Amino acid sequence: MLSQRVRDELAKALASDIEPTPPAPSHGVRLSFAQAAQQAISAQAPSIKAIELQRTVARRQSGTVQQSIEMAKIAIERDDRYRLLVEEEEKFGFDVSTDLEMIIELAAYRALGYEELDPDSRRKLIQARDQGADSFNHNLKRFDHMIETTTRAAAYAAHAQYAGIAKLQAALSLSKEALDNQAQELEKTKKQYELGLVSRMDMENAEISYKKNVLAHNRTERQSQALVVSFNSMLGQNLETTYADFDADALAQDRRARPLSYYLDRALANRSEILLNKESLRLAERQLELFDDTPYKFSSIDDKRDAEQAAAEAQIDYDNALLDVEFEIRAAYTESQALRGILQYCEEQVEAALLNLERVEKLYELGTALQSSIDAVRMSVTQAKIQLSNAKIDIWLQERKLDTISGIGPGGL
Repeated sequence: MLSQRVRDELAKALASDIEPTPPAPSHGVRLSFAQAAQQAISAQAPSIKAIELQRTVARRQSGTVQQSIEMAKIAIERDDRYRLLVEEEEKFGFDVSTDLEMIIELAAYRALGYEELDPDSRRKLIQARDQGADSFNHNLKRFDHMIETTTRAAAYAAHAQYAGIAKLQAALSLSKEALDNQAQELEKTKKQYELGLVSRMDMENAEISYKKNVLAHNRTERQSQALVVSFNSMLGQNLETTYADFDADALAQDRRARPLSYYLDRALANRSEILLNKESLRLAERQLELFDDTPYKFSSIDDKRDAEQAAAEAQIDYDNALLDVEFEIRAAYTESQALRGILQYCEEQVEAALLNLERVEKLYELGTALQSSIDAVRMSVTQAKIQLSNAKIDIWLQERKLDTISGIGPGGL
C-alpha cells in the first residue's frame, strides 16, 4: 500500500515537470525582437533549471564549509594560545601568585597531550580559514555565470534568427512588388505582340525573364519558411506558426558607432571567463603565499610545487582569457565598421540603379530600348534595395553581438 502511494506521488512529480505540447499553430503573429528573445529564454527553462539544481546542491554545502572554517579558526586560536603560554613560561617563568590561571591553562594542555601544530598543518588550517568561503563562493559564481550566459546566448540566437527572417521577408516584399510590376508589363508586351508592335522574340524574352524571377522569389520563400520552422523550434512554438512582417525598421537603427575602447573596457569588466579566471588566479596566488609565510617540511616540497604550478596555470588561463576576449572584440568591431562602409555603398547602389532605370525608361519611350531591358534594370533596383535592407539589419545584429560579447558573454557567437 505504501509503495503504491510512493509510486503515485512520484508519477505526479514527474508529470508536473513535463512541458506542455506547443499550442496549435497561429498565423500572422506579430512579434517584436524583444518578445522573440524572451520566448527563446523561456524555452531554455529546462537547461537553466538543471544549472539551478546544481547550484542548489552546491549551496547545501555551505553549512559544512562554514563549519570547517569555524573549526580551523578554533584550532589556530588554540595553537596560538598554547604557543604563547609555552613562550611565556620559557622566557619569564610563572609566578603562582600572579599567573595561576596561565599555569592551570598550560597544565591542561599538557594533560591532554597537546602538541603544537607543525607548519604544514597550520598552513592547511589557515587556507581553510581564509580561503574556504572565497573558494565556495567562487564555485557558486560559476553557476550564476552559466545561467546568465545561457540566457544571453538564447537571446542573441533569437535576435540572429529574427534578423534572418526579417531580411528574407523584406526581400520577398520587394521582389513581390517587382514581380507585380513585371507581370503588368508582360501583359502589355503580349498585347503589343498581338498588334504586331513587338517581335515574338521580345515577348518570349519578357516571359523568360518573368519566370526566372518567379523562381527566384519562390526559392527565397522556401528559405524563409525553413528558417521560420527553425525559429519556432527555438522559441518552443508550434512549428507551423507563421508571422506577419517583422519590423525591419526597428532592426535598422543606425545609431552612431561607439568607439572600440567602449567595448574593450566593458568586456574587461564583465566577461565571465575574465572574471572567473581572475578570481581563480587570486585564490591560487594566495595559496602559494602560504608557503612563503611559514616554513614547511621537506615532505611538503611537492605541495609547494603543485601550488606554484597551479598559480602559473591560473596566470596563463587569465592571460589567455584577456587575449581571446580582446581579439574577439576587435574582430567584431572591425566587422561592424566594415558593415557601415557597405551600408554607404548600398545606398549609392540604390541611387545609381534608380538613375539607370530612369535613363532606360526614357530610351524605351524613344523606341531605342526593349521591355526586357527595363525588366532587367527594375530587378537590379530591387536587388539594390534588398542589399541595402540587409546591410541595415546586419549592422543592427552586429551591434547586438558586440553588446553580448562585451557583457558577461558568451563569446564565440
